[in-house]
Amino acid sequence: MAAVSTAVRQLEHRLSAADASRARVVALARVGQNLALHRPNTDGGRYAIGQHIDGARAELAFLRMIGADLAQWAAYTNTSRSLAAIGADVAGWEVRSTRHRDGHLLVHPRDVPGTRMALVTTNGVIYRAAGWIMAEDGRRPEWWRELSRADGACWCVPQSALRPFP
Repeated sequence: MAAVSTAVRQLEHRLSAADASRARVVALARVGQNLALHRPNTDGGRYAIGQHIDGARAELAFLRMIGADLAQWAAYTNTSRSLAAIGADVAGWEVRSTRHRDGHLLVHPRDVPGTRMALVTTNGVIYRAAGWIMAEDGRRPEWWRELSRADGACWCVPQSALRPFP
């Protein structure tokens, strides 16, 4: 695969109704496939449909921001029980999202070092590329948090520590 630039053409994006619907269908299909294959949730925690829909919409918005083709969006069509077999969310990027304007980018223990991770914040309508970090750079002891018994622990990287998109 060709190297993916860190350039983002626009820092904000508003999904069309068709894209919002497409992302919802993809999220529901992913959850169904994961459950059918007994595949663990991507963050190791519980399955929350709303979270997966938000995540899929943020991925699609990020795809639109970087000008990538829909074929570069992880379709989760792989029938392996391994999450690693699915590949990156969008064009070589792992995309994390939050509805908290000052929310953190979550790096989970299962995230592969060398992975570029982008944080997209949203109010449910407008999606903003907040910044990015390499997975291994997000694993600082001071950012380690126990989120909840259901969600487990991860590194919570503050937006102030993220690299800006050009």
